[in-house]
Amino acid sequence: MAIDLRLTRAGTWNAYEATTCTAARRAPGTTAPIATGLIDPMVRPSDASANAPPASLLTLCRHDGIDEAVRGDIEAYDRSGYERTLNVLPLQSYLDGVVPAEVSPSWGSAGGTSGAPQGRAWGFQVLEAQAVASRSYAVAYMEAGGWNGFASICDTVCEAYVGEDFESPLTDAAVAVTIGEVRAERSTGGIALTTYSASSGGWTATSTFPAVPDLGDACVVTGDPPECNPYHTWHVVVPASIFTRRFHGIGQLVGVNVLARNARGSFGGRVENVFISGTKSSVTVTGLSFAMTLGLPSDWFAVTAAASSPPATDGAPTTPVT
Repeated sequence: MAIDLRLTRAGTWNAYEATTCTAARRAPGTTAPIATGLIDPMVRPSDASANAPPASLLTLCRHDGIDEAVRGDIEAYDRSGYERTLNVLPLQSYLDGVVPAEVSPSWGSAGGTSGAPQGRAWGFQVLEAQAVASRSYAVAYMEAGGWNGFASICDTVCEAYVGEDFESPLTDAAVAVTIGEVRAERSTGGIALTTYSASSGGWTATSTFPAVPDLGDACVVTGDPPECNPYHTWHVVVPASIFTRRFHGIGQLVGVNVLARNARGSFGGRVENVFISGTKSSVTVTGLSFAMTLGLPSDWFAVTAAASSPPATDGAPTTPVT
């Protein structure tokens, strides 16, 4: 079942249901909602079991055009007039979706089984390590207060959670066999926030450790192609309408300007502050907040084009971000 939840001007929700998200998105203009006047509605699938087949899961029709089949329930939340949807599910089910999105399940079959523990291929150890790292990060994130005060953790930016999309029996097994296992900080005994990334962009980010160059990621190392990270360079086109929805109150997008960078690496380094101007108001946000709000891979980017004047009503400009 595909579900499209829409916040009304009155602060309540309308729910639209269809067999596909394409049909559900058309419903607001052609079909009456299945429910109106809802306050923070919760939608449950027809089969709520942990191992329910994909056909019985809910499909969340996200308003950025992405459709996600998810386990557990979907709850809509009004955050100061801004639509938010939460996927409410057990930690193990969440990890079943995260682990295969972070590493390739096929690694679990690599290396042969001779002498390997559990009678599985040696590569299965990689999946177990990823399961422990992902669980540790999620639990530490929750214990630190969660995300924006209303969610335990965010998707895609915090960890690569995309619902049921990449689930695999091998990674499910790695999550199950490591149940309850987390990595602890040696000094404090607390659960470690096991931060990791597919790409540093050429410089690691400053955290509890100083930022240092990562020449392999930046493709500077010669004579060894595997060290050149294929995710080092990326490109995203963000419709101006997304800015209007996600930076509540700015009106239509006028321009985006990077105000400050950390002076480490190409473009001048990671973005520290961004100024977003609209027809109604303007706002300055951190580079990390900008990236998280728009779903960008990182806070190291350059805005290569943007609207320089109020957009015409007959078309929505786009802002390519690299």
